[in-house]
Parts: sequence; structure tokens; C-alpha cells
Amino acid sequence: MPDANVRRTPPCGDSCAALRRAFMETWKDPELLAEAWKMTLEVGPISGENLQAMLARIHASPPEILQKTREAIRLKR
Repeated sequence: MPDANVRRTPPCGDSCAALRRAFMETWKDPELLAEAWKMTLEVGPISGENLQAMLARIHASPPEILQKTREAIRLKR
């Protein structure tokens, strides 16, 4: 599991916000969705705001929980 240092993440400025909006708009493209369907891919984007919040929660987890998670991921490989 890569270490996410959310505390060092700079605030999302105008260009970041524009990229987030463009990414979410991409998932409204019928051609993209049709192609994903043909490839039997299940798609469901997560917004940049939600991803950033999720990483902040992960980063705030107790170190022993993070270590157990890393070990569990290693066992699956």
C-alpha cells in the first residue's frame, strides 16, 4: 500500500478544480461507457474531493492498523 501523505497535499486551486470537473464529465460520455460495457468493465468514478477525503481518513488511521493492512495486501499477492 503506497503511503499517502495527505498533509503535504497542496490545496486544490482553479486548475485542479477544472481537472476534477473534466474527469467527472468524462464519465457522462456514452461512447466511453459503451466501450467499457463491451470490455465488461464495471466503471464508477470517484470524485477528487471524495478521494482526497478517503486518503485523509486512511492517513489518520492508527499505525498498527496501517501495518496490518500492508501485511494483508502482501499476503494476497
